[in-house]
Amino acid sequence: MKIKTLKGREVISALFKQGAVVKASPLLMRYQKNDALPNLHLGVSVPKSKFKKAVDRNRVKRQLRAILQKNQAVVCDAFAHTGHQGMLLYLDNKIPESTLLESHLLVLLKALKGK
Repeated sequence: MKIKTLKGREVISALFKQGAVVKASPLLMRYQKNDALPNLHLGVSVPKSKFKKAVDRNRVKRQLRAILQKNQAVVCDAFAHTGHQGMLLYLDNKIPESTLLESHLLVLLKALKGK
C-alpha cells in the first residue's frame, strides 16, 4: 500500500464531519474508511492559530511528512492495509524536535491500531 495525498475540499470537510478521532498528546488523527480507495490518503495540517508564521507551519508539516514516509510500513499496518483517508493535525504551539515528534506519531499509530 502506498500513502497518497488527501485532496479536495468536499472530501476533507466530509472527513471532519463524519470521521473518527484518535488523539495522542500534540497529534490528532481524523480518519474514515473508504472502500473506493485502493491506497491510504493522508493529509497533514498545522493550524494557523498555533503558528502565526507560515514558515513555522511549513516546517512542522515537512517534519510530519518526512516521518510518515520514514515509517510508511508502520502507518500502513495501523490502517490494516485497506482503503482509508485521514488528516493528521499538530495541535501544540511550539516547534517540535523530529525525534520527539516521531515518538508521538508512533504512540498515535499504536492507539489507532488498537481501535
